[in-house]
Amino acid sequence: MKTNDFKAMGFLTLSNLGGIEIEINDTGECVRYRFYGKIGQRPSRINYTNTGRAYFRAIKRRFFLDDFMR
Repeated sequence: MKTNDFKAMGFLTLSNLGGIEIEINDTGECVRYRFYGKIGQRPSRINYTNTGRAYFRAIKRRFFLDDFMR
């Protein structure tokens, strides 16, 4: 993934003011996220729960990948 190119693969609404967009890398090990309307992007590693649900951590919170809409 290039730093400048961000193709949102999913989004999750957090409030009436916006939400979070994600992009998963080619290997499926990391995710980049950004908040709606913001230019900055941050990487985060994808982790799994004991039951196999994929998630990443952002703003001191777990975000499950299956909660995001394409």
